[in-house]
Amino acid sequence: MEANVLFVVLKVEEQKLNDYPYKVDVSVVGSFTNLEDANKCKEAKDTLNSITPKEYDWCYSQFKVQQIFYKSFVRADKKSA
Repeated sequence: MEANVLFVVLKVEEQKLNDYPYKVDVSVVGSFTNLEDANKCKEAKDTLNSITPKEYDWCYSQFKVQQIFYKSFVRADKKSA
């Protein structure tokens, strides 16, 4: 089995309100097979985030690239197809 690599762009949203507990939401924005495309997506999202007016000052968003290694345990059998 060979290991596969995937690059995932994550949106990390921190919510800091005085009366409520600290909260973090993490969501997947996109997944890519190479780092260059993932970085382009992250840069585009960062740019859009910086030029878009903020609705709330207690909510802070940032984007991160995460590299994921995984193995496929299912063999591709050409004869069964």
